[in-house]
Amino acid sequence: KISVKIVQFLPGLINDQFGNYIIQFLLDIKELDFYLLAEIFNRLSNELCQLSCLKFSSNVVEKFIKKLFNIVNDAVPKYLNGNPAIDSMDDVATAAMRILLTIIDIFTVNLNVLIRDNFGNYALQTLLDAKNYSTVLEYHSGSNIVRPAQLTAFSHEFTTKIGNLVVLTKELLPSIKTTSYAKKIKLK
Repeated sequence: KISVKIVQFLPGLINDQFGNYIIQFLLDIKELDFYLLAEIFNRLSNELCQLSCLKFSSNVVEKFIKKLFNIVNDAVPKYLNGNPAIDSMDDVATAAMRILLTIIDIFTVNLNVLIRDNFGNYALQTLLDAKNYSTVLEYHSGSNIVRPAQLTAFSHEFTTKIGNLVVLTKELLPSIKTTSYAKKIKLK
């Protein structure tokens, strides 16, 4: 498979002005999700903050985050409206959940860098954009929705971590108020 070869050259392609489009194209192929998600993340996780701050690779990071949210958001209705006997998510959704939680941790640790960077702030905005994750938030209303244990655990951890990132981001907003993107971050 050519996708396996391309992933081998991922570090050289991701920040190339043309190579990044190849990686983004691979992310659009749903049939490759099972292989690609973990493989791409494993190869890039140690450099995720740095890659988020580079012109071309930041586009791949944003697309990757959106892809993860799409996978999780597509899985949620299946498990909420489907067979009540289903108590676990599929492997791709589970991997996407795990990777999202790790990305939040990475972005939280590197928030000072990301929020001040011309490209990194876009990856941060993608992660903070509530429209990407409103379906997975944990709500404490009187809702009688029964969620599988795995989704409940993810929702709780995700809500806690994204909430923490939002609070930390709000605390840093005054220090970037003169930048062109401060208003966009505030709106997220």
